[in-house]
Amino acid sequence: MRISLLALGLLFSATLVAQQQSYFDAETRKTQAWLFDEPSAEYKLTAQGRGVDFCNHSSQKITGFRLGCVERKDGELSILKEGDFEEWNLEAKASETVSCAGWAAFHGFPLRTGCEKGQFAVVEVKLEDGTVWNLKP
Repeated sequence: MRISLLALGLLFSATLVAQQQSYFDAETRKTQAWLFDEPSAEYKLTAQGRGVDFCNHSSQKITGFRLGCVERKDGELSILKEGDFEEWNLEAKASETVSCAGWAAFHGFPLRTGCEKGQFAVVEVKLEDGTVWNLKP
């Protein structure tokens, strides 16, 4: 009887973990669809469940950035809303290691509710050498 209860407990735990992973994967797919990806940009947003990682694929350290909401209509890109400029230190890509930071809903630009129309995007990045990259609409 003890072995049966132990086996049942392990089966229940494995099922629960699989369900949680499945939910996380579904939320990640929903979030990723909501993110704007500029293929040529070295600054990327990547979905992690309902959250977002901001990753630096460039060879320079990031000292600040601005997120926003964009929309593409008839091939034209427009910025619908911009968040506050965030002072931030995000290290440069080192070999194959990409530097990322998790984004939380703070500074007046909450995830999802801050971008009801369009897609969430990196719209401005300031690099350590003073160069500023902007998503060009």
